[in-house]
Amino acid sequence: MNVDGDYDVVIIGGGPAGCAAAIALRRHRPSLRVGIIEKQATAGRPLHIGETLPPASVGLLRQLDLWSGFQQQGFRPAHGTRCCWGSSAAQGNDYLFQALGQGWHLDRRRFDRWLFEEARERGVDDLAPYTLSSPPVYHEGAGGHWRIRLPDNDRQTIRAGFLIDASGRSAVLARQLGAKRRAHDRLVAYYAYLPATASIDTATWVEAVEAGWWYSAPLPDGRIIVALMSDSDIGRRGRFNRVRSWRARLAASDRTRRRVADTADEPAIQVAAAHSQSLDKCVGRRWLAVADAACCFDPLSSLGLFKALRNGLLAAYAVGDVFGDVLNNPRPGRRPELHPGLRKYQALIRAEFSHYQQTRSAYYGLERRFGHHPFWQRRIEPAIQPLAPASFIISRENRP
Repeated sequence: MNVDGDYDVVIIGGGPAGCAAAIALRRHRPSLRVGIIEKQATAGRPLHIGETLPPASVGLLRQLDLWSGFQQQGFRPAHGTRCCWGSSAAQGNDYLFQALGQGWHLDRRRFDRWLFEEARERGVDDLAPYTLSSPPVYHEGAGGHWRIRLPDNDRQTIRAGFLIDASGRSAVLARQLGAKRRAHDRLVAYYAYLPATASIDTATWVEAVEAGWWYSAPLPDGRIIVALMSDSDIGRRGRFNRVRSWRARLAASDRTRRRVADTADEPAIQVAAAHSQSLDKCVGRRWLAVADAACCFDPLSSLGLFKALRNGLLAAYAVGDVFGDVLNNPRPGRRPELHPGLRKYQALIRAEFSHYQQTRSAYYGLERRFGHHPFWQRRIEPAIQPLAPASFIISRENRP
């Protein structure tokens, strides 16, 4: 299927999921030519809401042959999480007492840049920075292929035998190919970067409050990221995107406010979608969506990066099965069925999301102090069906 100058697999998105899929493909199917389309160079990406890599990620890094290189990056250790959830008493989850050991606080720009460079060193072509301006078109023929048009590119069109959507919760490719996003709640992050106290501990903290919950985690540059997680309509009414209202909520917290140093500076309150989300389909003929493009978890799960790496591996195995099978050449005049490897991949993603929903419901159910407030009422008995199209979550009223 490899045509000189074209690609077997093109991945849309060069974040952790896209890079993991690319690296795994090069290890699993080294004969495949793989390229990544990334809309923005890693050095210019915006900061992410604080990220911690859990101890369980070590096994995934080993499978990707990245563990040794990761150790050399010198990321700060994370020894656990702390929370005030279900009561005002602080509770802990110490990695020290788990068999897998410590986790890590990441500098996400540096981590993403390192992953991208690892992919390039393993033979993955860098097609960045370009955007997917128009939907790819599938062409029948010997083996079949996608044609992708890139704006402002010397090679206006590239061809690919298979496409992977790793574009995050925007799911750019999947939506262009007919998939629909569904939101399962209204969660939004209202966050700022603030100076941390000199005595701040290294743990990530979660603190439940009436309107939602606070997230705070130290950053490599000595600051702390502080996020108020609430529903979009609650945040609109409470004007959480305004400094004065956000500061008042922070001052009313117990544990979170103690981690922030006194400062006269007015922080910029940024707003980001954080709702649970899923696609009605995450696979199709010669394409699949991976990680947040397929489904997004509540940040409370702390599984974002772990899921990205794991899903990248699963996607690579599914794509490898497609390329290793004679079903690439269906009988003339008959529409090909979805490849068994893709059906299995979709079943795994759906099972993962279903398990996540059950776990999320159980964990939110542990907090009963604020049951009279809409944020918590919605989560005590969450609806089974998707809430609404995902596009409504961040309205113009909610943007800063």
